[in-house]
Amino acid sequence: MFILEALLKIIGGGFFFCGSTSYIRNYWNIVDMTIVIITLVSYLTTSSNVNAIKVFRLLKVLRPLRLLSRNESLKVSIQALGMAMGGVFTILIITLLYCFLFGIIGINYFRGKLFSCHDELESAVFPVLDSKWDCLNEGGRWVNSDLNFDNIGNSISTMLVLANAVSWSDIMYSTSEARGIDLVSDTQISGSIAPVFFIAAIVIEKFFLMNLFIGVIITAYNRENELGGKDLMLTEKQNKWVLQKIMII
Repeated sequence: MFILEALLKIIGGGFFFCGSTSYIRNYWNIVDMTIVIITLVSYLTTSSNVNAIKVFRLLKVLRPLRLLSRNESLKVSIQALGMAMGGVFTILIITLLYCFLFGIIGINYFRGKLFSCHDELESAVFPVLDSKWDCLNEGGRWVNSDLNFDNIGNSISTMLVLANAVSWSDIMYSTSEARGIDLVSDTQISGSIAPVFFIAAIVIEKFFLMNLFIGVIITAYNRENELGGKDLMLTEKQNKWVLQKIMII
């Protein structure tokens, strides 16, 4: 059906040398053709074990993108977002810089402190042990947390996870209970700066950077609207209708 659709469009509007109606001069048609070609190649090479062909098979997940070319509202939204990518890129740089700075602070205070002792069945932490060596002597495994501040790469990754505000309190509690390098954590430990660090990170990420991100997108939309003389959130037909109404008034 997709191949037949492409053929009918090419017959009706031409492929390239028929002006603005040419099939290949429409970006959404190019997306459709690319997905169709990838799908055809993947089906015609089902018996091949070549790695390059396997990549083509994985690219079949792009087929839902065809929905974009069928929905005018989605197309307009994607185009408007593309106009705002310059400001979005600037905010991404600011966000990475923020994660870098907080990551350095995390390294200074929490590096090497998020290890814990686990038994062979991956059960709870040993409650009676004091240090890494006690854990190893008892046959346990000294395991690091998936989210840690042992190096700048892990620190930035941890800060990006915190930006989603998903289970951030678990990370905060684990860090607050850490006693030191090669020491088993203690739930009775108090006076840690971890809560202050994590709450400050969440406040800045959720209330400052997110609002800044939204503000930049809205500003970019408004700027493009003023330069283009039309509303980017409207389709071409809707913009013409608005222009006619303005002329009548």
